[in-house]
Amino acid sequence: MSPAQFQRFKQFCAIANQYTQEYPHEFQDVSGQQIWQDLIQVAMALGVVSNRQEFETGWNVLMAEEAFNLPAYEPNQEAEPEASQAEPLPEGMGGQIVSVLKAFRVQVDYLGEVPGPTFTRYQLKPRLGVKVSAISALATDLKVHLGLDAVPIISAQSGCVALDVPRPDRQFVLFEDYVQSELRSSPPSKITLALGVGLDGTLREVDISDANSCHLLVGGNTGGGKSGVIRAMLYSLFWRYSPELAKVLLISIKRSEFPDFQNIPWLYGPVVSEATEAVYALEHLCQVMDHRDRVLATARCKDIDVYNQKHPAKPMPRLLAVFDELADCICVLPAKTSKEEAELPTSKRLETAMVRIAQKARSTGIHLIVATQRPEASVLTPLIRSNLPGRIALRTKTDADSRMIFGNDDGSAVNLLGKGDCFLATTETERLQTLHVNQMLIDRFSDKYVDSVEPTRPWGLAAVHQKGASEKADDPLSAIVNYLTEQGGQTTQREIQRNALAQRFNAEEVGELVQQLENQGKVELSKEGKSTLISLSNPDNDN
Repeated sequence: MSPAQFQRFKQFCAIANQYTQEYPHEFQDVSGQQIWQDLIQVAMALGVVSNRQEFETGWNVLMAEEAFNLPAYEPNQEAEPEASQAEPLPEGMGGQIVSVLKAFRVQVDYLGEVPGPTFTRYQLKPRLGVKVSAISALATDLKVHLGLDAVPIISAQSGCVALDVPRPDRQFVLFEDYVQSELRSSPPSKITLALGVGLDGTLREVDISDANSCHLLVGGNTGGGKSGVIRAMLYSLFWRYSPELAKVLLISIKRSEFPDFQNIPWLYGPVVSEATEAVYALEHLCQVMDHRDRVLATARCKDIDVYNQKHPAKPMPRLLAVFDELADCICVLPAKTSKEEAELPTSKRLETAMVRIAQKARSTGIHLIVATQRPEASVLTPLIRSNLPGRIALRTKTDADSRMIFGNDDGSAVNLLGKGDCFLATTETERLQTLHVNQMLIDRFSDKYVDSVEPTRPWGLAAVHQKGASEKADDPLSAIVNYLTEQGGQTTQREIQRNALAQRFNAEEVGELVQQLENQGKVELSKEGKSTLISLSNPDNDN
C-alpha cells in the first residue's frame, strides 16, 4: 500500500470511527463482525482498498499509530454464514451508491439504470422498513463519497427511488432534431409547444389548450436557461402554426433579448419593451377576452375549439402572451399612485390584468407564459401563482425560490445543473433537458421573417391614453411644445416622457415624436454630458 493509498485508508477509517461514536444506537443490534464485513465491502466499492488482505494490512499498520473505538477486529476470523451468502454488488456507479447507503445503515436493492442526455437515473428499491426520506437525507453525503460535481437529485417514483447523477459527458438536444416544420393552415384540435427531451429521449410538449398547462409559470436564475426554453416554445409555435391560427404578444423589457422576433407575421403587436405599455397591452387582452366571450356565447360555442370547428374558413386565432421578465416590470411600476395620477399604470393593475386572463381566458384561446429570474413573493403573488397551473422550474438560487415555483416540495430546483436542465410540473413532475435553438436556425428564420411586416399596435397609441386623458395628452406634439414653453424653451427627453406626456408613451415613441418636431423645424437637439437637450427653435412659437 503506497503512502497516498494509506492516507486515504486512514481517512476512511477515521470517518467510520466518528460515525459509530455519533450514532451508537444504530449498532446496538449489529454484531462487530457484521460491522467489519460491511466496512470492508464499502472500502472495496469506493476503491480505498482492492481486496480484504489489503484492508487487513492497512488496519494492522494503522492500529500501531491510532486508537479507534471500532469493535475489535480479528483478521483470521471467518465471516458469518449469512455474510458469505450476501448478494454481490453491481459494478460501477450503481454498486458504489448501494455501498455508501449501506455504510449509513440504509439498505436498498439496485434495480438498474437509465441513461439520459443530462444525467443517469439509478433506480433503487428500499428494503422494508427503510424510509425514502432516509435516502434523501444522504444526498450531500453521496456527493462527497461518490466524488460527484453536483448533489444528486433524489425523488420517489412508482415502485422505486430515483437517484439522478450528472453525466460527465452531458449532451445537449437540438431543436431541429426533434421539431419538424409542418406549418398548418387549418384549425388544429390542440396547440402544443415543444419543450424538451425526457429521460427516455423522446420529445415532451405542453398543450396550452389543456386545463393543466393552459398558462405557464417559468422560473429560474441567471444561467438556468429561461430565455432558451421560451425561445424553443415560440419557435415550435412558429414552425407548426400559421399566423392566422396563432398570434404572440411578446413583453420583453430587455430590448436585446429577442431581436429575431421583431416585426414577424406572428406578432399580435410590436414587442412591448416598456413596463407601462405592458399594463395597457394586458388590459387590452382582457377586453379581447370579454369580446370573444360574447362572440362564443352568441355562436353557442363553449370554447374556441368548438367555434373554429364551426368556422374553419375564418378561425379565431390563439393568442399567447409571453412575459419574458415579470420582476423587471414589478420593479419599475409604482405599487400605487396619488389621486392626481390615478390613471397611471401600477403593479396592482398589472397583477389584476394577469389574474383576469389566467382565470377566464382559456376558453377564449388566450394564454399566458410568465417568466422570471426572481421567483420571490414580492414578484409572484399568491393570486398570480395560483392561477398559473403549469410550472417550469429551472435552476434556482435557494430552496425557497424552488418552493415558490412549485408551491410544494415536488422537487428541489436548486440542485438542477443549469443550461436547460428543468422540472416540468403539470399533472405530475418530470425532469427534462430543454431544446436548444442554434444560431444557424435563428439566422435562417430572421432572414426570412424579421421586418417582413409592420405590426400595428392593437392597444395603439390611443390605448396608451386612457379614457378621460387630458386634451394635451391627446395631441402629444402640442403637449411637448407647450411643455417646452413652460420650461423656458429647454428640457430633456426623459422630462418630456415623465411630465409632458405623463408616462403614456415609452422612450422609443417619445424619441419618434421629438424627431418629428425636429424635422418640422420646431425643436433643436444638443448634447450635454450623457443627456440630450431639446430646445425650441423659436421660443415665441406657440406650436
